[in-house]
Amino acid sequence: KSGRSTIRKRVLNTFDEKTYHQRSKIETIFGMIKRKYNPKIRGKSRETQIQEAYHKLLAHNHDRLCKIISRLFKGFHQSYHLERLIYFSI
Repeated sequence: KSGRSTIRKRVLNTFDEKTYHQRSKIETIFGMIKRKYNPKIRGKSRETQIQEAYHKLLAHNHDRLCKIISRLFKGFHQSYHLERLIYFSI
């Protein structure tokens, strides 16, 4: 039992929280991609499997970027109309 407690102490002392949370972020992204684009890779060869996974990552990044841009424009549109409303009501 004493051997396990020293190993546990060593692990706790060297445990890197930042690296662990990076891993959880990656796992979340992989989960999002699997839910959205099907978890199965259908390529027959290793090369086509890698290409398919790469394309799923690209599609995910493209989708996220489009959503961000859409939200930015929506925010600019709303603030523009708000400024016009305030300007003309004065």
